[in-house]
Amino acid sequence: MKLFTRYFRINLLATLLIFLLASIAFYFLLWWVMINQMDEDLKIEQREIQTYVSKYNRPPEPITVKDQRISYEQTEIHEYSHHFSTIKSPDRHEREDFRQISFTIPVGNQWLLFKVSKSLEGTQNMNRSIIIISLLTVILILVVSLLINRWLLRRLWQPFYSTLSGVKKFRLGEKKPLGFTSSSIDEFNLLNKTLDQFIQGAEKEYTLLKEFT
Repeated sequence: MKLFTRYFRINLLATLLIFLLASIAFYFLLWWVMINQMDEDLKIEQREIQTYVSKYNRPPEPITVKDQRISYEQTEIHEYSHHFSTIKSPDRHEREDFRQISFTIPVGNQWLLFKVSKSLEGTQNMNRSIIIISLLTVILILVVSLLINRWLLRRLWQPFYSTLSGVKKFRLGEKKPLGFTSSSIDEFNLLNKTLDQFIQGAEKEYTLLKEFT
């Protein structure tokens, strides 16, 4: 296997792994941010209900619309509490998820458990769209990067193959200058200089041996 091919495969696998891990991390981070934003909206709804109850001393009317639902019921919990959860739609014909906040507040002589839920359909669609756009962008960057690397590596290694071609044509005793091509890379220039010194030494030894014979 050629060094270039081996490097290209290792670079490809490493790049794919990095982009895959980055995409997964980005997905969960984006989802966490959107859920936090949804929870903040639900807290606003909670404060509005508490304000309404404090002002009128009665619960607001239950609301059931496509994107939001508000309901309440009596509870045995006689203390303030609240928690968030992600639930499925109670309608069997709907497959969307809802983000819900449940909290208790006293209303008159009883405690009520309020449940306010908002649809996650818009959040999920936005998250899905952003992920698709991000993946397409990552794939485009990956393809362009690999093509550039492939072209760049071939160009960088061209002096090496030129030197190798000159060494293959070398014949001891012909005294033909190889004329190694100068390169902008120090390592290849060092290689050419070392080979040139070695060939000159070999030519000198060959001439001495021929004269001795």
